[in-house]
Amino acid sequence: MSFALMAYAGLRPNEIRALRRRDMLLRWDDDRPAGGFPSIREGRSHGELHTPKTGQREIPIAPELARLLAPIERGSRDGHLALNEQSRPWGQYGLTQAFERVRDRAGLASWSIYALRHYGITSWLRARVPVHVVQRMAGHKHLATTQRYVHHLKEDLEEAARWLTLASEGKRGGATVGQRVPRGRRGSAVGSANPAESSPPLAGIGPATFGFGNGSGSF
Repeated sequence: MSFALMAYAGLRPNEIRALRRRDMLLRWDDDRPAGGFPSIREGRSHGELHTPKTGQREIPIAPELARLLAPIERGSRDGHLALNEQSRPWGQYGLTQAFERVRDRAGLASWSIYALRHYGITSWLRARVPVHVVQRMAGHKHLATTQRYVHHLKEDLEEAARWLTLASEGKRGGATVGQRVPRGRRGSAVGSANPAESSPPLAGIGPATFGFGNGSGSF
């Protein structure tokens, strides 16, 4: 559950530790959860509660996360929403350590737990949510922070354009399988003729990699 909240709602670890059932409002369509809004009122670091830098915010969530959160309708509204494997609130380092265990099993040793939050923010931008709205949803104090994500999306488009060019040249007798091709202006490989060798590190990896989104959201 905790990993899902970071990846689908873009929450920070300290916000996960402070989140309670009363902070979540689900929207139902007949008998099925169809969305909702967590209210981020505070964070918890080293046992102390604090107000987020940008103040309270609400984040619309997708049906996938709403379905995982549906059981919160049962139980005390004062209870913590995200619990560890012993059904206790997360301590200062427990969430990061849990992520690192799953990360290492997935062969992603260089990833930080913040990769989940970055996944969520990037997903909003890919869904064409306006950048100033994403800024508010992410709790970024400065728009420039959010715009860094936009920059990376533009690089994705540039990379796609280069691959289309290579594919076109290959049909005309240009780049062929196994042949070396030029590098981009920033020194990153445009790619050999094998896309798998230079595909982005997030390609093919999503929330299911970390054990949620597939009915096994136990974190």
